[in-house]
Parts: sequence; C-alpha cells; structure tokens
Amino acid sequence: ANLKVRIQAVQALAQVPNDAALWGQRDADTVLAAFCSSLCELTGGAPDAPRVDDRQRAAYAKSLRSELRVLGEHWATCSTSPPGQLAQAGLDRAQTALQDLLGAEIAATRACSAAGMEPAWPNPASCGVAAEVCPAVSRLVERLP
Repeated sequence: ANLKVRIQAVQALAQVPNDAALWGQRDADTVLAAFCSSLCELTGGAPDAPRVDDRQRAAYAKSLRSELRVLGEHWATCSTSPPGQLAQAGLDRAQTALQDLLGAEIAATRACSAAGMEPAWPNPASCGVAAEVCPAVSRLVERLP
C-alpha cells in the first residue's frame, strides 16, 4: 500500500477504544504487527510501490512517522499482554526502524531508569520533576521487549 493509505490505516487503528474486549492478545498482536509493517515501509518502502516525488514522499513520511508514534503509544497503553509470536516477528524485522523512530525516547527512558526515576504517565511534559529530567519517556519504549 502507498504511504497515504498507510497513514489512514494507522490513524484508524489508533482510534480503537481502550476496552479490554478489543485488546485481547490476538488483536493487540495484529495492531503491533501492522505498526511494525508500516514502520518498515516508512524506512525502506516496498519495491513495487508507486513512486511519488521526493517532496510529497517526505511530507507523507513525516505524517506517517507522527501517526506511528501515536499508534505505538496507543498500543502500549491499551494492550496488557506481552507481544506474541506474530508481533515479536514484526518487532524483530523492525528493530532498525524502531531505533530510528524512537531513538530519543529510548535514550531518555534508559536515562530515566538509570536515575531511578519513574516515568510520569500519561503525559510526561505536564508532570513535575520527572518531566524535567525525563521529557521524552515513552510507554511504548517501556513495553517493548
């Protein structure tokens, strides 16, 4: 699928309500696998995908990157079980892309943990001292194996 379609799909998945009946293991794994697939598409692109000019692709890529962050945090908030086999396979394929997407959050979350601080959920930017020390913590980073 092209980037515009992926953006729409990611946006739709991020709208799934936080209801335990909708976030069973299989459903959560499907969302995480779609997240990983879109992330890999963002970084590498599919060989058979129609090509768009560089400016348009850059705009779509920026939008998709932003929407993937939202979906990743939504998955991390709504799912309760660790990733199953399907999702883990997607995570394994997407390791480099995850590092590219979440590098700053990974570093900040590790620094926060090393300092013995708890991340300030759900919005670190709005919470006291921990937010000043750990401004870019990510629930997604915390949840990933």
